[in-house]
Amino acid sequence: MRILGICGSPHRNGNTSYALRFALDALQTRGAETECVFLEDKSIHPCDGCFRCAKGSCVFEDDMKGIREALRTCDGLILASPVYMGMVSGQMKVMMDRTVALRFSFSAGLDVGRDNGMTVDPAYRDKAPYAFTGTVKKVVFDLKPEAHEHEKTLHETAQHDATSAAMNG
Repeated sequence: MRILGICGSPHRNGNTSYALRFALDALQTRGAETECVFLEDKSIHPCDGCFRCAKGSCVFEDDMKGIREALRTCDGLILASPVYMGMVSGQMKVMMDRTVALRFSFSAGLDVGRDNGMTVDPAYRDKAPYAFTGTVKKVVFDLKPEAHEHEKTLHETAQHDATSAAMNG
């Protein structure tokens, strides 16, 4: 299994980079092949929405070409970004916008450009799989599954204690 990690932090040795490397190292010890891409040293032109990528390749010749190839060949993906103004970093957003070429190549039956960015063409409804078009709010990697039950018990105990304290005034 090949896992690609993409770091959107402008600080190669910052917290986001550390967290990404930690996750990739953990996956590597479990047999995964990993690759890490740092966007801080890449030159990626913002997408201008011309959709020429739908007819072939992107009009921009920049570092996104190598990233697109890595995305095409990976089995799993970790996007790591600091949170700026409640969103991903600018570097990560520019990279994500430029993946529209991948959506054209992998997503027959998707109509790009409507109000939500991508909608499923009704003619292809029964021809799954479709590309994911929703929003991921939180992704959790449970690298220590044995601790899960213990953490759940701690959470339930804390909830019970808080409820009891509130009821007892």
